[in-house]
Amino acid sequence: MTDFNLTQLTKNPQYTLLGLATCLFSICFMLTWRAGALTHLGVSGLFLLAAITLVWENHSSYVYRHERMASLIALLLIVWMLWQGMSVTYHQYLPLQLFPFVSALAVALLASGFQGLRQYRRELAIMFVLGLPGLLLGLIDISGLTASAAAKLLRWNGLQVIQDDVALKLPVGTTIVHSGYSGLESIAYLLGIAVICLTLYPIGRMKQILALLAAGVIGFSVSSLRVAVMATLAAPKDQDALLSWTEGDGAILCGAVAIGLFGLFYWLLYRIELEDSARIQPSGELL
Repeated sequence: MTDFNLTQLTKNPQYTLLGLATCLFSICFMLTWRAGALTHLGVSGLFLLAAITLVWENHSSYVYRHERMASLIALLLIVWMLWQGMSVTYHQYLPLQLFPFVSALAVALLASGFQGLRQYRRELAIMFVLGLPGLLLGLIDISGLTASAAAKLLRWNGLQVIQDDVALKLPVGTTIVHSGYSGLESIAYLLGIAVICLTLYPIGRMKQILALLAAGVIGFSVSSLRVAVMATLAAPKDQDALLSWTEGDGAILCGAVAIGLFGLFYWLLYRIELEDSARIQPSGELL
């Protein structure tokens, strides 16, 4: 009987790694579904599609290399993910959002070791920004800023509102702006989508800064508008409508509007970039 060793898998590493990646990401999606994080599940599909696109475009140029220490760390990461996955819930948001990046990092380490990680930098960056909301939500709280912005929107519409820290008090009722409604998660997701756009459709440095700023502004603005609408629905008779804007169709609509607005903004930036490039000859002179 022939002794088995890991180097045998590297004779045709693409198929082995593809199978492993498929298994790991299937587990990630299953755990996300089980935890009830449906918004994150949908966004994960978008980010994964972008990473797959990059892998498909660059797979022929990848250099495969086996490193024992890198393989050991990769196996430990996989074991950690499986162990955490046995009891993960929606309240354990950080491990849940880090699973895709951990999976991608483990596969990259098995494929090319530490020395070859650089060739997967764009794919890993996309998987990392997918987990960015979980990291930011544990470090930053902008609920007060969102409450202030929502209060201003309500006053501009002629409504009487009193802001008490993160509480918005209207004649119909009081709305508390929890961290989950602050818009930080939406901002982080839009920043991740911005990274995807910058990776797949590169633009100039100043336009990159504008794209990232736009992602933050759009995410915050749409979330503030959502909070303002929720505040007007705080009356007991409007509980069904309030639930829709909290977790149902209204929440999905806000996310779709934010992504659509940013997509339109980036499309305009990319068109300007193409026009600027067309006006410049290869020598650097204007046409």
